[in-house]
Amino acid sequence: MPRDSLQDVMNKIVQRIDDIRPADLSSYEASVSELDAYMGIDPLLADLNRQYTEARYNRDKLVQEFGADDPMTEIAGDIMDSALCARETRLIELKERQENECIVKAMMEREQEEYEIRRAKEKSKDALNMYQRAQLWMNATEKKSDGILEWFFLYMIFCGRPMLQAYAPVMQRSFNARAS
Repeated sequence: MPRDSLQDVMNKIVQRIDDIRPADLSSYEASVSELDAYMGIDPLLADLNRQYTEARYNRDKLVQEFGADDPMTEIAGDIMDSALCARETRLIELKERQENECIVKAMMEREQEEYEIRRAKEKSKDALNMYQRAQLWMNATEKKSDGILEWFFLYMIFCGRPMLQAYAPVMQRSFNARAS
C-alpha cells in the first residue's frame, strides 16, 4: 500500500471534518458511535481522544477565565486543533483497514440492537404506567362518593410529583423542627 503524502492526509482530514458535521442529530449520533467503536478496538485512538478531550477542556477553561483573545487561550486552541487532527488522522488510518471496518460494523449493529431493546422496554414500561394511571382514574370516577380525599389522591398522582420533589426538603425540615 503506497504511503500518502502529507497533502493527501490533510485533504482527507478536511474531507472527514466536512463529513462529520451533522446535518441532523441522527448523523451526529452515528458518527459518535462510530468513533466509540473504533476506540474500542484501538488503544492509540482512545488515547488521542483523551488528549483531545483534555485539550478542549483546558481551552474552554481558559476562555472562561481570560477570554478568547488571550494569547494563552489561542495557544490552547492550537493544541486542541492539533489533538483533533491527530485523532482524525488515526481514525482515517483505521478506516482504511478492511478488517477494522468489519469489526466496527458488527459492534455498531450490536449497539443499535441493544439500544432498540432498551427503548422497547422503556416504551412498554411507560405504557403499563399509563394504563395503571388510567385504571386508577376509572376506579375513582366510578365510585359514587364525591370524597375530596380520592380527588386529592388523583391530583397528587398526575400532577403532584414535581411539587412533592420541590417541597420535600422544606417538609422534612418542618417535620424535624416539630419533632424536636
